[in-house]
Amino acid sequence: MDLPALLITLQAGSLLEPAQAEQLAEAINDAITAGATAVLLDGSDNAAALYEAAVKVKELLRERAALLLLDRLDIAAAVGAEGVVLSPTGVFWGWGSEGGGGSSRWEQQEK
Repeated sequence: MDLPALLITLQAGSLLEPAQAEQLAEAINDAITAGATAVLLDGSDNAAALYEAAVKVKELLRERAALLLLDRLDIAAAVGAEGVVLSPTGVFWGWGSEGGGGSSRWEQQEK
């Protein structure tokens, strides 16, 4: 993604509401046609809704713009998003070691 970028920010749940989904899809297409380069999805309140919305947006974008997810590296990797925006209140991913034996792994820790 080239910077500076023009981002569209959406709540994941709104893309799953039948009354809004079609209107939002049109708005996303219009914004990309007008020059938006990324869509930022926020689904901090519901991981399942974020995943479902991210799949729909990824299909809608057809590689015309980047898909970014707020704070959810795991879901971003699962859907093939182009990136993650990390906030100070998001899920903390830290490097931890187990039991002094030298083996290390990534840990997910809730703040």
